[in-house]
Amino acid sequence: MVEGVSSIERGRKDIARDHAIKDALRKAVEQAVGIFISSETVVENYEILSDSIYSKAEEYVAEYKVLREKEEGDLYSLWSIWEDLG
Repeated sequence: MVEGVSSIERGRKDIARDHAIKDALRKAVEQAVGIFISSETVVENYEILSDSIYSKAEEYVAEYKVLREKEEGDLYSLWSIWEDLG
């Protein structure tokens, strides 16, 4: 089981949920292969301008299930399990 987390920006819970799922999928792949998948974040004036993940975790996870979701303040969290890594 992995946890995916994302911030809710401008009240867009749907986008936060999508980002939390991608975070959980990346963590599932990291667990499965035992390595850290690097990312590059460009910050200017304390704002994130871009976050490029050098992996396509969703291509490796054939099936997943969201077990629980939670919204706390400006954070959206969900817990997921994956069925199969292809």
